[in-house]
Amino acid sequence: MRRVRIIDEPDNTYPFAAIDRQTGEIPLRHHDRTELMALCRRLEWKIEAAEQDPHAGRKTGGRRGWQAEQSLRRSAKIRASLRTNKRVGLLRPSARAS
Repeated sequence: MRRVRIIDEPDNTYPFAAIDRQTGEIPLRHHDRTELMALCRRLEWKIEAAEQDPHAGRKTGGRRGWQAEQSLRRSAKIRASLRTNKRVGLLRPSARAS
Protein backbone atom coordinates (compact mmCIF):
# COMPACT_ATOMS: atom_id res chain seq x y z
CA MET A 1 0.00 0.00 0.00
CA ARG A 2 1.38 3.37 -1.01
CA ARG A 3 1.29 6.21 1.52
CA VAL A 4 0.81 9.65 -0.03
CA ARG A 5 0.44 13.22 1.10
CA ILE A 6 -1.63 15.76 -0.87
CA ILE A 7 0.12 19.09 -1.45
CA ASP A 8 -0.84 22.35 -3.14
CA GLU A 9 1.44 23.79 -5.83
CA PRO A 10 -0.52 26.77 -7.27
CA ASP A 11 2.08 27.64 -9.94
CA ASN A 12 1.68 24.33 -11.83
CA THR A 13 -0.93 23.44 -14.45
CA TYR A 14 -2.31 20.83 -12.06
CA PRO A 15 -2.03 22.53 -8.67
CA PHE A 16 -2.65 19.47 -6.47
CA ALA A 17 -0.21 16.59 -6.25
CA ALA A 18 0.04 13.31 -4.35
CA ILE A 19 3.59 12.77 -3.06
CA ASP A 20 4.76 9.29 -2.12
CA ARG A 21 5.93 9.48 1.50
CA GLN A 22 8.55 6.77 1.08
CA THR A 23 10.23 7.71 -2.21
CA GLY A 24 9.29 11.39 -2.56
CA GLU A 25 8.09 10.97 -6.15
CA ILE A 26 4.83 12.48 -7.44
CA PRO A 27 2.76 9.69 -9.01
CA LEU A 28 -0.43 11.78 -9.50
CA ARG A 29 -1.43 15.40 -10.18
CA HIS A 30 -4.91 16.85 -10.58
CA HIS A 31 -6.69 20.20 -10.81
CA ASP A 32 -9.20 19.37 -8.03
CA ARG A 33 -8.14 18.32 -4.53
CA THR A 34 -11.27 16.27 -3.74
CA GLU A 35 -11.05 14.36 -7.02
CA LEU A 36 -7.37 13.64 -6.41
CA MET A 37 -8.18 12.32 -2.94
CA ALA A 38 -10.99 10.17 -4.35
CA LEU A 39 -8.63 8.74 -6.98
CA CYS A 40 -6.04 7.92 -4.31
CA ARG A 41 -8.72 6.13 -2.28
CA ARG A 42 -9.80 4.13 -5.35
CA LEU A 43 -6.20 3.05 -5.82
CA GLU A 44 -6.25 2.04 -2.12
CA TRP A 45 -3.49 4.47 -1.19
CA LYS A 46 -3.35 5.74 2.38
CA ILE A 47 -3.65 9.53 2.52
CA GLU A 48 -1.61 10.96 5.36
CA ALA A 49 -2.18 14.38 6.86
CA ALA A 50 0.39 17.04 6.06
CA GLU A 51 2.54 18.40 8.83
CA GLN A 52 1.03 21.55 10.24
CA ASP A 53 2.24 24.49 12.20
CA PRO A 54 1.91 23.62 15.91
CA HIS A 55 -0.15 26.78 16.45
CA ALA A 56 -2.55 26.06 13.56
CA GLY A 57 -6.14 25.50 14.64
CA ARG A 58 -5.49 26.96 18.07
CA LYS A 59 -7.95 29.49 19.43
CA THR A 60 -6.30 32.84 19.86
CA GLY A 61 -9.33 34.89 20.87
CA GLY A 62 -8.60 34.79 24.58
CA ARG A 63 -11.12 36.29 26.99
CA ARG A 64 -12.49 38.74 24.44
CA GLY A 65 -13.18 35.94 21.95
CA TRP A 66 -14.86 33.89 24.67
CA GLN A 67 -17.09 36.84 25.63
CA ALA A 68 -18.09 37.41 22.01
CA GLU A 69 -18.94 33.73 21.63
CA GLN A 70 -21.07 33.78 24.79
CA SER A 71 -22.88 36.90 23.59
CA LEU A 72 -23.71 35.26 20.26
CA ARG A 73 -25.04 32.18 22.07
CA ARG A 74 -27.25 34.30 24.33
CA SER A 75 -28.68 36.30 21.43
CA ALA A 76 -29.39 33.09 19.52
CA LYS A 77 -31.25 31.70 22.54
CA ILE A 78 -33.29 34.90 22.87
CA ARG A 79 -34.22 34.87 19.17
CA ALA A 80 -35.19 31.20 19.44
CA SER A 81 -37.35 31.82 22.50
CA LEU A 82 -39.12 34.72 20.76
CA ARG A 83 -39.92 32.51 17.77
CA THR A 84 -41.17 29.77 20.08
CA ASN A 85 -43.38 32.18 22.01
CA LYS A 86 -44.96 33.48 18.81
CA ARG A 87 -45.78 29.98 17.62
CA VAL A 88 -47.30 28.93 20.90
CA GLY A 89 -49.25 32.16 21.17
CA LEU A 90 -47.65 33.37 24.40
CA LEU A 91 -46.95 37.01 25.02
CA ARG A 92 -43.42 38.30 24.77
CA PRO A 93 -41.93 39.36 28.13
CA SER A 94 -41.95 43.02 27.04
CA ALA A 95 -45.66 42.87 26.12
CA ARG A 96 -46.84 41.70 29.54
CA ALA A 97 -48.76 44.13 31.67
CA SER A 98 -47.45 44.75 35.18
